[in-house]
Amino acid sequence: MIQISKKKGFTLIELLVVISIISLLSSIVLASLTEARTRANDTAIKSMMAQMKTQAEIFKSTHGSYRGTDTDGHGDDDINACNGNEFSRGGVYDDLLTDNFTYLVNEIYEISKKYGTRVKCSVGGSTVEDSWAFAAPLGNPESGTTGWCVDSSGNSKSINEDFENPGRLVGGRGVLAACP
Repeated sequence: MIQISKKKGFTLIELLVVISIISLLSSIVLASLTEARTRANDTAIKSMMAQMKTQAEIFKSTHGSYRGTDTDGHGDDDINACNGNEFSRGGVYDDLLTDNFTYLVNEIYEISKKYGTRVKCSVGGSTVEDSWAFAAPLGNPESGTTGWCVDSSGNSKSINEDFENPGRLVGGRGVLAACP
């Protein structure tokens, strides 16, 4: 005679094993998604910074130089100074001029502020040093670096800078603006 088991359902141990396996798999998936999101943010930052090169050439053709009417040049590591304050009037960072960098600077800052609270911007301050540079932190930079920098000489490269505290700039008043 065949005996039919009247036992229905799962034991507590079986349920705990299944729950622990699901928890482990979900934590692996979440870690992968976080890493992918960080890489996507870094790619977006680099892409927008590449757009700055094109925008700078448009600005230069419209206004005659990257400095425009800014004869002193400027450099800073504060988002407000990179967004057209009295120190950046007349150049590529001037939010009152056409073809400026302001929208790119704001977009880059919004993405990168998770990785560092500062961005660095500069415009060279003489006719000989007609130049610009911009740097921002990355979430998953190359080994030994913290951010990305672009400048008017064609550089697009990884840099190791402090994006949390005020400090060294990427050029500025009276000097060439360039990636370090």
